[in-house]
Amino acid sequence: MEIGDHTLIASRVFITDTSYGNYEGENSSSPQKPPNSRELFYKAVKIGKSVLIGENVSILSGVEIGNGCVIGANSVVTKSVGENCIVVGAPVVVIKNMILTKKVGRVETINNMQYL
Repeated sequence: MEIGDHTLIASRVFITDTSYGNYEGENSSSPQKPPNSRELFYKAVKIGKSVLIGENVSILSGVEIGNGCVIGANSVVTKSVGENCIVVGAPVVVIKNMILTKKVGRVETINNMQYL
């Protein structure tokens, strides 16, 4: 799991990199098999810089959240989210893209936050 600098995580946030069973492709796990008997699958979670994660959010395995995002309270993040957007819901949907960039030399300013 990677969490970028200046990221704020509220209380009661659940982040997992593990899944009981595989539910993609042809070799999916059987729903008839008890969860504790299924093979564990791991996919890294990456959270970018300057991300705000609201209260009671769930972030599932394999998700990447881009720099400068806001994840609304009570949201469930099941798929990766691009940079500088506000997402809400279960599963999340983008409700706003916040792109304001200015690059001077090696420093890029995005929404008044500086990245090298």
